[in-house]
Amino acid sequence: MMLACSIIAVLTGLWIWGAFVGETNLFRGAIGSLSIMVLALVIDRVLALSIRASRRPAVMRRLFVVRALVDAVAVALILRILIEFWFSGFPGLFGPPGWSDFARRFSLASVLFILGLWVSALIHVWVEARLLPGGNGPAGQENTALRARFATVLPIVRFGAITIIMLVVALMALSIIGIDITPLMAGAGIVGLAISLGSQTLAKDIVSGLFYMFEDVFRLGETIESSGRQGRLEAIGTRSVRLRDETGRVHTIPFGDLGAITNHSRRLMLCRITVDFHRSVEPDQITTLALAIGHALQSEKPLQAGLVGDIQITSSPLQPEGRDQQISAVFQIDAGRAQQADALAKRLVEGELMDAGFTAENVSITAEVLDASMASSVPASPP
Repeated sequence: MMLACSIIAVLTGLWIWGAFVGETNLFRGAIGSLSIMVLALVIDRVLALSIRASRRPAVMRRLFVVRALVDAVAVALILRILIEFWFSGFPGLFGPPGWSDFARRFSLASVLFILGLWVSALIHVWVEARLLPGGNGPAGQENTALRARFATVLPIVRFGAITIIMLVVALMALSIIGIDITPLMAGAGIVGLAISLGSQTLAKDIVSGLFYMFEDVFRLGETIESSGRQGRLEAIGTRSVRLRDETGRVHTIPFGDLGAITNHSRRLMLCRITVDFHRSVEPDQITTLALAIGHALQSEKPLQAGLVGDIQITSSPLQPEGRDQQISAVFQIDAGRAQQADALAKRLVEGELMDAGFTAENVSITAEVLDASMASSVPASPP
């Protein structure tokens, strides 16, 4: 807003000066640019207020793309007007044929610039949609780990993609309007070589960070330990991470110095679902139910995502007198998914029992989450 007001003030001064001294081109260029600038500013403010007032993320993202397009078109039109009225008449710069050819090439470069900005805006809103998905239902809970990984990786991908797109668009636009980009490319190569030689540590940090991200070593919000420091992962940058320890202190560690990572948020937990039958059930029916429960658990995708090893199903169709018949399902899963997986597994078991005709009076279901170190005490024999 401050930049736009400053430009409007400068254009207004040039407009008044052109009218006072009788410079027609200066006057016409200033008034045309000023008109477009004011109109674009009004539309931009209306869209900004609409985005702020909206409560629907999808609408906010669409308005953001429209706002980016309006700003890009306004910039292209203002540059076109200023070049036509202020520079086309310079001696030796453009003749009538030269100006006609330059105007055509400048229009093509402007379209390319607008297209590049539009694609960048689409990438930005796509990343925002992945980082802030709508809905708080069960599906959203089951995808918590996936959203955490998106929050870790996508901001870095967005920054790299938009930077590359705008750089390529800028070089192509300069080439279209007739500027030789070969010296720019050669200069960029020399500068890049100098930077790479003088900033080997920076390059090491960035490359190490990319490998950490794509190998999913850690995610935002997890507790990790590295280089003798342990804390909650609070932020991930392009070359470093920020950890907050239990005392509240913040440690900023470059990716290149992380080394071996211990992720305390991904320890294994043991989920055990136990079904006790309070009436006599035929052994064949117990065995059939055990197989059905095992198949239901193994076929559930949210469980498969965090499951480590196999699901162990045990049944006891013949019990000593006075003891209930029993089916037990035990599986190991990472700690971040344990509670959700436990509740989901219990619902699946309840569904299988209801389909088989059992009610709450006939059976009782117990679900518990234990530390994985207790896995050795769980029987592993198949049904």
